[in-house]
Amino acid sequence: MTENEKLIREELSKVYNQLLINVQKVCGDNKEWRDDLVPVVIEMFLKLKIEKQLHIVQSGKLENYLTRTMKLQLIWKSDFNRIYRAKEKSRQFYPNVIYPDTISDEFLTYGEGPSAEDLVIECMRGIIDQYDPFIKEVANKIYLGNETLRTLSRRYKINYYHIKTALKVIEQDLRIHCEHCWKEQ
Repeated sequence: MTENEKLIREELSKVYNQLLINVQKVCGDNKEWRDDLVPVVIEMFLKLKIEKQLHIVQSGKLENYLTRTMKLQLIWKSDFNRIYRAKEKSRQFYPNVIYPDTISDEFLTYGEGPSAEDLVIECMRGIIDQYDPFIKEVANKIYLGNETLRTLSRRYKINYYHIKTALKVIEQDLRIHCEHCWKEQ
């Protein structure tokens, strides 16, 4: 190992404890990424050319450089994401099963035909089921389950305005696709 490499290793050992603090701030609540992120970033730094490593160390910006690299590694297309985070499964709010409060054959009256309200709900359900689980759950609870945005926000610990934005998206599609149902009433 050359003198330059020893100098770089010494500087890395000096900032290592601060890097452990910074990785907590960068990762936030995602504790499972903290242990892997610091070694990945240090390995990436050590793969740089020795001249670039020396320039970063001599300018006194080693900690800033490594912390910024940590932040960038959490972006979707990064190496860290491809290796560690891509194995995670997406979280769904509920399984896709029929609940008692949904429309099914037992709720429809066949003698007189379905009511106009049943047709509107069936049309809305067809549009809502095309969305991802988050929007589907929110729309089912708000439009078909008579719940408020505030109760959903508290139950799932999601920002009120994030839920409201998701509802605007589905509301536009419901106005476009279920327009024929609303005109009949």
